[in-house]
Amino acid sequence: FEQVKLTPQSNDFGADVVALKENKLYLVQCKRTLKEDEEVVKDLQRSFLHYGSNYPGKTYVFVAACCAFASGKTQEFYEKSGVEV
Repeated sequence: FEQVKLTPQSNDFGADVVALKENKLYLVQCKRTLKEDEEVVKDLQRSFLHYGSNYPGKTYVFVAACCAFASGKTQEFYEKSGVEV
């Protein structure tokens, strides 16, 4: 990654990490455990409205990260929502 920024612990606009690699802007939300949660998807979408304007012309990638294994059902939920796990 060329650039990685941790966002503030509060008022982070839905992303915990903002990273830039080549022509892609990665917006990452970190969770202790990951389950099917529409709020995670909405938070990531909201983060793009805030952080995306700082990186015009970049392709964005939404990522939900956790320190535990995500079940197949959970992975499928996020993939259908356009979020990488």
